Amino acid sequence: MLTTSEIRWFYQGEVAPAIKNWFTKDVLRENCQTFEQREDWYLRIPGCEFLGVKLRQKQLESKLRVAELGVLYLSKNVIGSAEKWVKWSCDDPEAESLITSEVVAKGEWVKVEKARSQIRYLIADDGSLIPTSTTGTSQVGCNVELTQLIVDRDRWWSLGFETSGKSDDLMPILEAVTNKVFQTFPEEELSLRNSYAYPKWLSLFV
Repeated sequence: MLTTSEIRWFYQGEVAPAIKNWFTKDVLRENCQTFEQREDWYLRIPGCEFLGVKLRQKQLESKLRVAELGVLYLSKNVIGSAEKWVKWSCDDPEAESLITSEVVAKGEWVKVEKARSQIRYLIADDGSLIPTSTTGTSQVGCNVELTQLIVDRDRWWSLGFETSGKSDDLMPILEAVTNKVFQTFPEEELSLRNSYAYPKWLSLFV
């Protein structure tokens, strides 16, 4: 089980060039990563914004929202809603058999094509951010990700922050990372009405 504090935005269409350039040059810095291509399947749960079930390759993952943490005002044009989630995952070599042609035809699962670039930040003793890998660390940190999405040939993009690690209080880290990262954000708007997690986003396609 993994507990996370998160904030995320979704927008339809292609990511604005100014935001993509900001993410590549300011957020990723010297750890610039290419966009990783992947394909996830999400269980369709109409009207449910607090529970998500995802299948990626042979891993089945579920997420439950356990608290709404309030609104963060991160700059004059960036406002978002923070949430606390609990995640469970299991590896199952038979998991892919869930996505049969019959299941796909019924629309019980939604295929989401992703091109994602991300980095993880740790907090140094002096409060500065330390960029590191998103894998192979149990230290408390915050993943920052920019993702381009395709659902039924409909294009979207998402910017997200996910704080995780062995800590009961992840919110201060989420606030510290978002406040520093958004200091160089371009003159683009990230609004409260577009700030939500994957389950609510997926409900738009029901």
